[in-house]
Amino acid sequence: GEAMSIGRNFKEALQKGIRSLEISRFGFGADGKDKITDQMLKEPENGLIKLIKDKIRVPNGERIFYIRYALKAGLSCDEICSLSHMDRWFIDNMKELVELEEKINKFRNNKPDEEIKIAPDLLQEAKREGFSDRQLAYLLNSKEEKVRELRKKQNIKPVYKLVDTCAAEFEAFTPYYYSTYEKEEERI
Repeated sequence: GEAMSIGRNFKEALQKGIRSLEISRFGFGADGKDKITDQMLKEPENGLIKLIKDKIRVPNGERIFYIRYALKAGLSCDEICSLSHMDRWFIDNMKELVELEEKINKFRNNKPDEEIKIAPDLLQEAKREGFSDRQLAYLLNSKEEKVRELRKKQNIKPVYKLVDTCAAEFEAFTPYYYSTYEKEEERI
């Protein structure tokens, strides 16, 4: 199969791409579907780090999530690059997503029905980096609908950017658009 995702940066495109795979994931983790929990990574049992390294070393369908687990477990970007043979730039971007998760997690509610207290600029940043409302709800211990309501209240809405299907060689009569969380709208 194939997946297509377009974003204004790699992190947004990565998260959208994962959502489009039809594997019931809502981004680069933080969606309640991780096989290895944060608690397990805080005090890894014997063999867990070895399992993570093995899953990174050999290409497989879950490799990307194991890279996230490795970052959360404290493995260095250099070690992950050495194991995966992926370019450092990609690992650094994935690490930035994990770091953003941690910032968002600081606003986590004790109970799902509580009012969400995340700072508007952090919510805007999370959306620009491709976090879905489902991921944000999971990180904030809230509900997807409440995150969506908060976004609308704070006027954090997607805009649509043009994909020039003719690469500016001549006028495109059938361009298409993708959504992103910036300010400037390109839709006509």
